[in-house]
Amino acid sequence: METAVIAIDIRGHISFANPSAIKAINLRTEQIGKPAPFFIQHWFEQLQQKMPDTLTESVIHYRDGEKEIAFLANLVTLKNNQGSQIGQALILNNITQRLNIQQELSERSALLEEQALVIRQNAEQLEESNQRALSRTSQLQALTEVSRAIANINELDILLPTITRVISDNFGFYHVGIFLNDDHNEYTLLSAANSEGGQRMLKRGHRLKIGAAGIVGNVIATGVPRIALDTGSDAAFLINPDLPDTRSEMAIPLRSGRQTIGALDVQSTEPNAFSNEDIEVLSTLGDQVSIAIENTRLFEDAIRSAAENQVLLQQYARSQWSGLLKAKNKIGYRYSGKVEELTENESFSEADAQVPIMVRGQVIGTVLVKAPAGGRFSADELDIIRAATERAAIAAENARLLEDSQKRAFKEQTIGQIASTISASVNMQNILQTAVEELGRTLTGSQVSIRLKK
Repeated sequence: METAVIAIDIRGHISFANPSAIKAINLRTEQIGKPAPFFIQHWFEQLQQKMPDTLTESVIHYRDGEKEIAFLANLVTLKNNQGSQIGQALILNNITQRLNIQQELSERSALLEEQALVIRQNAEQLEESNQRALSRTSQLQALTEVSRAIANINELDILLPTITRVISDNFGFYHVGIFLNDDHNEYTLLSAANSEGGQRMLKRGHRLKIGAAGIVGNVIATGVPRIALDTGSDAAFLINPDLPDTRSEMAIPLRSGRQTIGALDVQSTEPNAFSNEDIEVLSTLGDQVSIAIENTRLFEDAIRSAAENQVLLQQYARSQWSGLLKAKNKIGYRYSGKVEELTENESFSEADAQVPIMVRGQVIGTVLVKAPAGGRFSADELDIIRAATERAAIAAENARLLEDSQKRAFKEQTIGQIASTISASVNMQNILQTAVEELGRTLTGSQVSIRLKK
């Protein structure tokens, strides 16, 4: 780097300029000894104002056409031997290239910082996305575990507590409660809970007015999920002496078709624990819970109906067999070398085999097999007796059903024939005479008459 030196006297005339100065700022040799150009005087004044009478350094700029040059300038006071000031010298070093490099480095640094910021932001977004993905994966796994745990439970009293426990274990909720509406849809009752506070609420029959203030009653009334956080107006809803650690709450409606049958209530000890994204996952969970509850209710109804039908079938079978046995007027049969009709009940001993004859759960008789004198039946012999009795019962019931069906068929046929004969008559007298005749012929030995009421 070439150093340019310019000196001026106390009058402001150029007293000296080395070749580098003449070249750097386009001075002419004939300007030496003459007043300094305005821009040079301005440089001297600028530096002198900063630190007068001392050595100072500053950056000044000079424009040569379209090119701008930067100088690192030093101002030196010139004195004679007596110490009097006779002028000043300006020492200029061209730092344009250095400043350009610094500017480029600064711009590159800024660009790198900007790129680093973008990378950090992308990394943070990626980390956030990964966390959301992990959370969603964890939630889906929890949904699968809940579905698996409740899939094969068919008793409501077992299903509901199992649901609250499994949801709490897999999602980490402080409290999980299931509310089911009463028959009039006026109140919703807490039907299951996992927490200690929830258990106390269950014991005292905790219930809420549907549609009243409060997150659960509101969700059941509207059918729309809702979140309550530990801030704002919803904070009042979280105050529950049985659940003092609750800081966030979410309620999801439980639906059967278009009807809301209750709500799934989940509570957390963390503030702001729930977001709108959680509504989607927990709504899916609520749908699974609703389906499980509905399936269990249908199963219990089916079991109850089956039991009622079984009772009716047993009653019907008992009445049919009772009527049949009275009509037959027989006690039973005995085989002791040949088949004989029983006329009275027989006695038996502990060694004898007694097997009830069961038809549709009703005992219609007993098979009694007397053991040989001093002997007992083996297990295989007892199995044979039981198997033969079971098959005899099935065959007897089938025979009774066949006989009943034949009777009904004969009855329908007879009715059809009588109706056909009567329909062929064309006047009132013929119709009545035909009816009397057909009934008398069908009911052999009976006397039939028709009397018209005046």
